[in-house]
Amino acid sequence: MKLIRENTIMIKMIRVVPILFLLLLAGGAKAETEAVTVLGLTMGQSTPKDVRDAFQGVRQTGVNRYSNGPMLNTRGDVGVRGVKETTFIFSEDERLVAVLIEMPKHRFEEIVDALGAQYELVRSQGLRSRVGNRSAEFRRGDVSIKLDAPHMSFDMSLLYAKEAFLARFDETQRREQEAERAQERGRL
Repeated sequence: MKLIRENTIMIKMIRVVPILFLLLLAGGAKAETEAVTVLGLTMGQSTPKDVRDAFQGVRQTGVNRYSNGPMLNTRGDVGVRGVKETTFIFSEDERLVAVLIEMPKHRFEEIVDALGAQYELVRSQGLRSRVGNRSAEFRRGDVSIKLDAPHMSFDMSLLYAKEAFLARFDETQRREQEAERAQERGRL
């Protein structure tokens, strides 16, 4: 009887172990596709109303030429020390596709460490140097987080952006540069 009970337990374990393994894999995949939040807003989900409800002094600054959605702006307090200005960019269907935050450059290392604890670092330049251009790019799912601290500036920018928005931005920039070069060649 004892042998039958041990065999039954062994068979149950053989069935459970693959399920546990799949659950672990699914948990890892979930972390990879987990929503990105910035300033309490969720990329790809939050709306202009959510921004207006979350912050004071929000004003609409127009329609973004890359997303064809509204842009909102606020100066000052968004719950992060030193933030000077924040721009929220939405898609045509009014979902948050980008957030641009301007803040003092002296917080670069602190911000890199905070982002590094949450997101995967995919590219960097001059992370621990005190001179020259410094930058870091992080990613989670379809959101890129780019921190850029130019050498000759007192400020740095932190951009959270959906990949589709960045692709549209890059394509528009490329087309405009080509048109400018063609126009210049026509004048020579």
